[in-house]
Amino acid sequence: MDEIKTPDNLAASLSTINKTLLTASFILELTFPFVEALFGIIVNLFIVAVNVAGWARSHRLNSCDLIITCLNSEQVLMQVLNLVPFILFCCPACEKWTNQRAHVLTFLELFLSHTSFWFVACLHVFYCVRIANFRQLPFQWLKARTHCWVPRMLLGSLFTSFIIAFPAQWTFYTFHPIFTHPVLLQNVTGNETFLSLESMTGGQKVVQYAAPLTLLFFSYMLPFLMCCGAAAFLLISLCRHTRQMTLNSSSFRGPSQEAHFKAIRSVAMFCVVFILYFLAIILYRLDALLPLCNRILLCPLILMGFPTIHALILIFTNTKLRQAAARILLCGMCKGGRGA
Repeated sequence: MDEIKTPDNLAASLSTINKTLLTASFILELTFPFVEALFGIIVNLFIVAVNVAGWARSHRLNSCDLIITCLNSEQVLMQVLNLVPFILFCCPACEKWTNQRAHVLTFLELFLSHTSFWFVACLHVFYCVRIANFRQLPFQWLKARTHCWVPRMLLGSLFTSFIIAFPAQWTFYTFHPIFTHPVLLQNVTGNETFLSLESMTGGQKVVQYAAPLTLLFFSYMLPFLMCCGAAAFLLISLCRHTRQMTLNSSSFRGPSQEAHFKAIRSVAMFCVVFILYFLAIILYRLDALLPLCNRILLCPLILMGFPTIHALILIFTNTKLRQAAARILLCGMCKGGRGA
């Protein structure tokens, strides 16, 4: 006769099932970001390798390739930082070391995140200056001296990100010290090292979050506005060029117009990705106000997938990178066919 389960046995069985489900969910939440970060490292390293190889052959790096190389090198570092939760899961001994240096990791995450957006803004400003056709003297001066102002703009982006990261880090830890990495302390360590907000009312929580959310919003707003401005100037230039081509009864789809369309498409795709990324950040900052936001797996996937998605956009919109990727895929298919 089968043994009849007592209430204690039933409770133990339910506890075991719950632990199994939690473990499976935990592994799932670590596996997806890990695969995403690893793929992002490979894609961004590919772009850096293509540009470095071109620089080694010609001993020169044009302004566009310089911006792309700096951008993707920074995104490799960002994806390496995204691997920290998986490293902690595989090596629990590192947990104490990581908790002691949480401020440093927070600063690195903020610095790399802002640097990424500023570098992307620099890239789209460069597209606008090189492709848009305006006869104003300042615009013509910028177009003729890209090799001078592009390195300075990149250095200025690094300096600005460094300056922003310090007060942003202080604000997060002063008003509500949430570790900015989306998975690290919430899913891996499980330590209650932060302020307890359970006893606060809804209004107190809103006040508690007002300062860090406001700072976060405005710190990302300027590079976003730069990208929108670049897209607007490109669109105005495209409309003027199209009108001129129509009046001259010339070919409707010339090389200049093709360049305009490609640049606008690139900027538009980034703006969409940026909006998704920004919304994901806000949702994570609202985890005390809206506890459900803390359970949305889509948010860490967007946060960690931004460098990968933008790298893929660069590959598909850049002729040199697209051709290099096609050659690698073709070579891999040929080797696979020979092996078969």
